[in-house]
Amino acid sequence: MDWQLDNFYKIKGKKDIVYSYDVVFIDSPTKWSSRWDHYMLSHKDDNIHWLSFLNSTIIILIFTILLAHIFCRSLKRDIDYINTVFIIFKNNLNLEIDCR
Repeated sequence: MDWQLDNFYKIKGKKDIVYSYDVVFIDSPTKWSSRWDHYMLSHKDDNIHWLSFLNSTIIILIFTILLAHIFCRSLKRDIDYINTVFIIFKNNLNLEIDCR
């Protein structure tokens, strides 16, 4: 099978091609480097959106507390396991271990 570009787009016979959308490109006099100037300069009020800021802060705080809780629970479980192994080791060998 030949996959060259010349043969790939050939349509044999008369067939209708249905497109799902149209794209129209219109040249703009606006330079590429200044395309955002209109949007940035049109909003004169520089007020902070306090509700959005508060929501983001609360979400970050909740996730931080959740992550700290999971970390502490996992750490406690690991320390309990190490202490259990240490006690079993100490009892089985009848050694006096000095932990300083």
